[in-house]
Amino acid sequence: MKQVFRKQPVNSSSVEGERTFIECEVEALSGQVQWVRDGLLLGPGRSLPGFPRYRMIGNSLAGIFNLQIDNVQLEDDASYQCQVGQSGASVGIISRTVWLDVLIPPMPPIIQEVNTESTLTWVAGKEYSLTCHAQDSKPASSITFTKSGVELSGSETTVNPGSKAKLYSTVSTIRIIPEDTDNGNDVVCGALNLGLTQPRRTSFTMNILYPPELPTVEGYSRGQVKAGEILQLVCTSIGGNPLAALQWLKGDVVLSQEWETDVSERTSRSSLTYKIKPEDDGVKLMCEALNQVTAKPLRKVIILHVVFPPLRVMIFGVSRAVEGKDISLSCVTSGSNPPATVRWWAAGKELNVTEVTYRTATLGGVITVSNMSLTTSRQDNGMSLMCEAVNEAVFQSRSASTIIQVHYPPERIWIDGPPATTSFRTGMQVTLTCFVTGGNPPARLVWKKCW
Repeated sequence: MKQVFRKQPVNSSSVEGERTFIECEVEALSGQVQWVRDGLLLGPGRSLPGFPRYRMIGNSLAGIFNLQIDNVQLEDDASYQCQVGQSGASVGIISRTVWLDVLIPPMPPIIQEVNTESTLTWVAGKEYSLTCHAQDSKPASSITFTKSGVELSGSETTVNPGSKAKLYSTVSTIRIIPEDTDNGNDVVCGALNLGLTQPRRTSFTMNILYPPELPTVEGYSRGQVKAGEILQLVCTSIGGNPLAALQWLKGDVVLSQEWETDVSERTSRSSLTYKIKPEDDGVKLMCEALNQVTAKPLRKVIILHVVFPPLRVMIFGVSRAVEGKDISLSCVTSGSNPPATVRWWAAGKELNVTEVTYRTATLGGVITVSNMSLTTSRQDNGMSLMCEAVNEAVFQSRSASTIIQVHYPPERIWIDGPPATTSFRTGMQVTLTCFVTGGNPPARLVWKKCW
């Protein structure tokens, strides 16, 4: 009976380091069985001394001569035949040629720009290039990139010969534009071929530099503030990597460069205590936030609207006059914001004012000048004339007063003495009394003897 193959070997693949089998079963065996690798006879015995990782296994009586290869290596990637020698009963037979494809997983990939498992600092919004190498694999590996858990597209890949025959090295380059939300997340390069069920990965952590948000200021929400008040201002900057440095300025003058940070809340805060002065009206207080990637400081500006009453009110001019003549007086306030409203009062009645002017005060606010004229009568003498300046924004007032002096002649003059029909002897003493009523200032009396 002729010997024939009951089961011939088939093409197969195995991952480097694994154990693999190539099957060969013979029916009506009468000759000697041995395996051939790339045309080289491996030997007829079940143990193959020249190939310590190789041996034939199975039941010879059942015609089973499977080739077992332990710890598969790249050198095992070859063609194989199962041969049965001739015998007196049958001619020799040779199986079909089959191939063992040895799969070599890639080594852990290497990211050219960084050290493995390190941190790389980038600036948000700027484009960067990454190159990942997957060396010495069979077949060539595919490379993928993920950023913050999202797979990236658009990489350019090149396959080059590896360090040995049949091995390949893959190089892939991708361009990445990081965002601030990537800070603290990973970029992963994964290499995968048929020798792996999961990619081999190399990663690094992104330290993304990005500017903070515009700062905000608490403690000044009103439209106006009174002179003398003390503002407690708090400037807060959210986000940014690194967290923002803060400073307070009044115009171009630095007031404070002290701040504190809260890493858990990703905030920077700076407090400023500021006492309001009248000259601060219209002043810009600024909180600036900046870090190493801000092109220019980020600013929150508050413009102070300071209200304050006049500190002084003065009356200028001469407050005395001859009866029937006019007196002209000026009431002048110190700076006030808004400008003070000036009223004149005499004997509890408000006087009409015909002329009011304003001018800017050196230390802030507006000076109000109110001019008034009054035609005098003797009834006005000794009357108090008051100038009142009111700041309606703060409901405060200041006043000044003066006393009017009106000069007028006596009203009546007479002499009291003996009746005109009285006769006098020489040498007699006669008493005469001169009386005057009215007049300001009081009349000066002079006696004259008329002949």
